[in-house]
Amino acid sequence: MSQILIRFDTTDDDVPTPVSVVNEVDAEGERIKIVFPGETERPVRPSQDPEPPPSHSAHPIRIVFPGAEPQQGQGPLAASKPKSGSGSTTNVSLVLDATALVAKAKGGAHTKNGAHTKNGAHATCAESGAQIVYPITNGVMLAEEYRKTPVDPRGWWASEKWDGVRAVWDGRSLWTRSAHMINSPEWFVGRLPPGVSLDGELYIRHNWFNKTSGIIRNKIPNDNDWAQIRYMVFDIPHLGQIYPFEQRMEILKETVHQWGEPMVFVNQIQIQSSDHLELIHATLVSQGGEGTMLREPCSMYYGNTRTPKLLKVKDQFEEDCVVCGWEEGKNRNLGRLGALQVQWADPKAIWCKYGQRWDVLVPYYGQFKVGSGLSDADRCMFNRASKLYPLGTKIKLAFTQLQKSGKPKHPAFKGVRVS
Repeated sequence: MSQILIRFDTTDDDVPTPVSVVNEVDAEGERIKIVFPGETERPVRPSQDPEPPPSHSAHPIRIVFPGAEPQQGQGPLAASKPKSGSGSTTNVSLVLDATALVAKAKGGAHTKNGAHTKNGAHATCAESGAQIVYPITNGVMLAEEYRKTPVDPRGWWASEKWDGVRAVWDGRSLWTRSAHMINSPEWFVGRLPPGVSLDGELYIRHNWFNKTSGIIRNKIPNDNDWAQIRYMVFDIPHLGQIYPFEQRMEILKETVHQWGEPMVFVNQIQIQSSDHLELIHATLVSQGGEGTMLREPCSMYYGNTRTPKLLKVKDQFEEDCVVCGWEEGKNRNLGRLGALQVQWADPKAIWCKYGQRWDVLVPYYGQFKVGSGLSDADRCMFNRASKLYPLGTKIKLAFTQLQKSGKPKHPAFKGVRVS
């Protein structure tokens, strides 16, 4: 399959710009597919005898292929495309129902596939014939740590790191980043654009990750619970290898503007200096944000990859905990130490220091486990764990913030505290 960039010329500003154009060869010959925001693919087949427009309502739109000059055609759309390895051309003709497109752009009452209506009624994506444009098996783009991958941030784009559940809309269904389908109400997915992929976070509010995750894990979705959730969208994966980040954001912003809630467009701030980045990050964290995401200018989207073109900035805190028990590992760590059962060395001091920042109402005196950060050397044989980490051993624990329960988020073992 080859990608072809085209230009749409029209005198009507209300006709939306296509978000995807693909040229492919199938058993029946060449065809061109044009995808508009919120629309499914519209096949166009080359023809030596272009059909005349069936209606005077269609707007004249011309496709211009690279390296070819537009020809005068009989239909409302005409273009010439050089065939591979040949100097000859093939005339292409298409009649666009511009009336429907304009109605769509203005929030009109009808689209061809019936996926969106003015009064808010939505058909399911399966009923509307929506296509999967970005299979979840392609994976999501993952970030590296900014502190471990220092870059000059000038010109990069900054946005809030949302304390929600990562979710990908493949054009038809919602999925977690680990490829589990999300059981969401039909009215929720009915408000997402069919035939367009989205990457974002399902989010309620700061420090409500556990609440959000619990709602999403329910096999039978509860309408009242889902009414709290917003879909904070920040990329369009299926266009990730066609358009650079800035152009994808323009398309995404327009898509969110057309479709509205539950989608929310994630604003991007262009960083002017290192000091500017520190100010942005400090502001977001002071407002309860989990951290800051950084995107390289003009970057593409790389699925299933942890890339330095996407970085995350998170504060990390370190406090003392006391060992209360041990947990055996699984899989490759079977027979070895998997995690330490610990509790805060001074729960009240932790609450006084961090509680107000993250709305923790009371100190947490319970236990939690920490396995992240344990090296192979730290993971002794399980039958020796009680000797290496006796009850009451004080360890250093790193974490990014407190959950509402008072437990640490993203706890990591940093070593034994030496008196």
